[in-house]
Amino acid sequence: QKMWAELVILVGFATAYGLPPFTLQPVVKRAKDAVSKAAPVEPTGLNKTSYLDTIAGIVRYFKQHQNSDGAIIDPYVHEEIQYSTPCYANAAATLIAMGYDNDSSLLDSASKALTKALSELVENKCAQGHCNFYTMPCMFAYVSLKDKVDKETVSKWKELAAQIDPEKIYHQGNNWGVVSLTGEYLRYKLGFSNSTAWLESALKAQIDAKHFTANGQYQDRSGYSGRLNPMPYDHFPRKYLTVMMQWGYNLSYATDLQELLDRAAWVSLLMQSPWGELPTGGRSSQHQWNEAVQAVTYEVYANKAAVQGDMVSAGAFKRAARLAHASVRRWRRKTGDLFIVKNRFDPSLRHGFEGYSFHSQYNLLPASMLATAYYYANDSIKEGPSPADIGGFAFEIPDFHKIFVNVAGMYLEIETDADPHYDSTGLTRIHAPGVEPLIMPTAGSAEKDGSLALGLIYYDGQSWFNLSSVGYLQHVNYSFHVMTMNTSYAAIHIDWNVSQANQSYNSFWQEYYVYPDRVEGQLAVEEILYYLGYSFPAFLYDGQTNTTVKTESGKPCHTIVQWGESSATTFTITDFTTREGSPEQYTCTCKQEPGEIYSRNGYLANVRCYVAESTLDSATVSFTLTPRKLG
Repeated sequence: QKMWAELVILVGFATAYGLPPFTLQPVVKRAKDAVSKAAPVEPTGLNKTSYLDTIAGIVRYFKQHQNSDGAIIDPYVHEEIQYSTPCYANAAATLIAMGYDNDSSLLDSASKALTKALSELVENKCAQGHCNFYTMPCMFAYVSLKDKVDKETVSKWKELAAQIDPEKIYHQGNNWGVVSLTGEYLRYKLGFSNSTAWLESALKAQIDAKHFTANGQYQDRSGYSGRLNPMPYDHFPRKYLTVMMQWGYNLSYATDLQELLDRAAWVSLLMQSPWGELPTGGRSSQHQWNEAVQAVTYEVYANKAAVQGDMVSAGAFKRAARLAHASVRRWRRKTGDLFIVKNRFDPSLRHGFEGYSFHSQYNLLPASMLATAYYYANDSIKEGPSPADIGGFAFEIPDFHKIFVNVAGMYLEIETDADPHYDSTGLTRIHAPGVEPLIMPTAGSAEKDGSLALGLIYYDGQSWFNLSSVGYLQHVNYSFHVMTMNTSYAAIHIDWNVSQANQSYNSFWQEYYVYPDRVEGQLAVEEILYYLGYSFPAFLYDGQTNTTVKTESGKPCHTIVQWGESSATTFTITDFTTREGSPEQYTCTCKQEPGEIYSRNGYLANVRCYVAESTLDSATVSFTLTPRKLG
């Protein structure tokens, strides 16, 4: 790997001037303190070579789908898709450079893919106009292959790389602009461009409050007609900028950019679930590249912390990188490629896909990202406790409409104002170590498919109100505060006031009490009602596994969702009170509504658990959710 040592530069943490205060710095400090005092964790069992194992399965699968020109052809739509070819070139080149694969034909395959991708860049004929995404993987592939092929081929690649015209081939704006400018910097560093004017101008358009929050998170504003920020496109562009900084970027805005990236790396660490998953929310959520992109950032930051002598932080980032990689590996198919979304339906059905999701590009993008992570991975840094394991924090990210809580790995993600095209408002994710995450639940449904998340429901005598159906632009107002917070217990309070379809609803509040082994909650509504309770998204089917769902009414009433012989989740209505106190007699019902609700992960059932009375005034209802690892 000597060739990489000359290019990969470990840039130290920088101090920025003129940036707003780091809003979440107290939460980060609390998390660092908790990690520093935590006991060792059981290692994932993964190492640097594990990246190559995952990449190899994807590369070998798609090698058989390469045409004579070098392009990778999607096996389901039978054409070249977006950036599949350059990502394949980078992933395959990494296997070759590291001596992992002895298939003599792989070098020819990777070389043809790189030549094809560079030619498309020069001619502005990138598949579906995605030239922005070609340059970085092409530069990585070039570095890996230049000492493996003949001089004529290298000369051809140099000639093509030098002819790329950024003014003609790139689209500007949002994450696309970030991706192209970082690719251009790598091209400059390799000597294929003699000017940084274009990329510095492009970066200038990105470094502002419109694009970056005070916490360093990237605001893509590509959800709900440009009004909302999808979670995946916070981390995605930052990964590219992180790599650019590692290649030694020290030109305009470098100091502020480094500070923003440093802040956001820790914020992302706090948002990671104990299953290694990126938070859900917005377009492209729950695609496997969400976790591959984390692996790159966390490997880089493990190195950075180690260089500074901060081995506690280094171990936390190393752990997070491996948790992310372990998440990707959960979704490998028998053929070596990935289910590109977190379900196990046949790819031809496109279940959970975006309109722009295809089996080829969203397999090869994570393969290319994992190849990048490989180059930054350092096995001398050992896994230590990570915030995802230890918790001890609760915080809000208003720009992304999210609240996060973690206590000893019992992890909550609350969506406070959902994008109706993708999500539902309410408690959308609970993850716990060792318990199948799909049944916890792992995500709600989109409002357009039938709103469903864990949250308030009530019946006023005419219609049901469901908090999960209240989406963006429907006047959701809330306030959030932390009541108690440590590594063994957390309590948070949310006051809500919502209106929907020009109809106002009285304010109500919710509280969540989080323990290492369970989540408890209660809600209160000051209104005359007939039924009051919770909707619970019971997971049914992921394309391969059917769960068992059992409901039981009574006092208490509960729902149990079981995943084979490995995991189960029990949701129970535990208490009900009115202004006069807890009545001696009340009816508690858990009822699975007819039909199935589509979600990215498969299909959900809407289970309504509620208390029925003729009139309820100022009523409070409580629940307990208990995940269990069976056997």
